[in-house]
Amino acid sequence: ENKPEMPNASEEDVQEFIKSFFDYTSNQFPKGETAILTAVEKKFGDAHIRTAQEAIHKMTAGKDQDIENFCNDIVFSLKSLGGSLRS
Repeated sequence: ENKPEMPNASEEDVQEFIKSFFDYTSNQFPKGETAILTAVEKKFGDAHIRTAQEAIHKMTAGKDQDIENFCNDIVFSLKSLGGSLRS
């Protein structure tokens, strides 16, 4: 039996890991939700599957405020670097 790499990880660790797979331009997981759950299980163990499912649901439902915050941070960073944004 394979042991998880990080069985004692926090919910925040799991959520950040999941967000790393999320495509913010298309608001979806390109690898698919099942692949993300499998990766979470391998890295963090069965105990974190529910956290992963909830995070995936929030993100795909567009209810994750972090998506908006993340995008705003990118825009702010680009502007502060002197970049111009065209719509």
